[in-house]
Amino acid sequence: MFAHFRPLFVAFLSLALGIYVAELFREGKTIYTYIIVAVIAILIVLSLFHFSSKSKFFDYLWKNIKVIVVFAVFVVIGFSSFTITKFNIESQQNIRVNSSITYNIVGELRFSPIKYENRMTMFLDEVTLISASESIELESSGMYVVVNTTEINENSKLFSARAGDVVLLNGKVKNSDVFSKNDVFAYAYKSNFRYTAYVESDCLKIIDGTQSGIDRVRQYLKDIFYSSMDARYAGLAYALFIGDVSGIDYDMQLNFKYSGIAHLLAVSGLNTALLAMVLMWIFKRCKIKPKYGVLFVALFLAFYCVLCDFAPSVMRASLMSVFLLLGQAFGKQSDNISSVSLAGIILLLLSPMFLFDLSFLLSLPVTPIP
Repeated sequence: MFAHFRPLFVAFLSLALGIYVAELFREGKTIYTYIIVAVIAILIVLSLFHFSSKSKFFDYLWKNIKVIVVFAVFVVIGFSSFTITKFNIESQQNIRVNSSITYNIVGELRFSPIKYENRMTMFLDEVTLISASESIELESSGMYVVVNTTEINENSKLFSARAGDVVLLNGKVKNSDVFSKNDVFAYAYKSNFRYTAYVESDCLKIIDGTQSGIDRVRQYLKDIFYSSMDARYAGLAYALFIGDVSGIDYDMQLNFKYSGIAHLLAVSGLNTALLAMVLMWIFKRCKIKPKYGVLFVALFLAFYCVLCDFAPSVMRASLMSVFLLLGQAFGKQSDNISSVSLAGIILLLLSPMFLFDLSFLLSLPVTPIP
């Protein structure tokens, strides 16, 4: 009965199962696929014991044929979508680099660097690798860079680098493949990097660059926080709003971690719900019809997802906020399980790789269920 009243929940689980089975096939673990099929078959056989005759069992199956069809269709969709995504990733034919030599690296900062105790991390786009014998342009794939900051001066320009700045460094580079023999590196796919570089701080230079439109919006919002409060707390406020922790010093990050509240720095349902409530209150005061108000909220949350770089948790929370407001606008009762299932279906259809992303997996179970 649980599945009967929530077909979206069945569809989500089926879609996830299809994607997972496709990954098992990719890894060559077909035995696990056979086990899954065997378990489903055993459950069906055992369910026969709940009916006095086979005819009643088949009558029950016929009455629930929609659930069976939904299960089969979405398993096939999940399997196919993952297979197509895998084919597209592998067809990019990323250049293999020599991890034993040192490259001169030129690239454009995607975001402000994130600081840790003795290191700093950053993402680069439009990367060019230069060695003694060749020059390699990595146009379609970004690079994840880990910088050793043990001996760097606190006044270094590195700490104030912004998105769009051009970075020049030298260090060793290795390939970061999405698919390995027994694993999926979903973070590399989500963050669009296929290479990782390890460099020393004294090998790095930064040149002021040009920011994109969305980067200028982020910088404008960041400047508002920093002009209104102390830098230490401005970085925290900006992180709570956008999810960008580059302005939080390492000691504060540790305080959040050891206090068990580091999840507050991950933008999710609290942020989108608050924004949606404030906007709907404003529209109500302006006497805008709820149906039109939901449309404006949906557009604003879509822009908010762009600001947060399409984090899975933000997209899931935004979709659920819109579903809740749509139900209220049309006088329908909202069901959290169905809402989170529909949000999960949409996200997995957009990118089946989300199933292997930790932020996506942690975002779904914590959704409050009445």
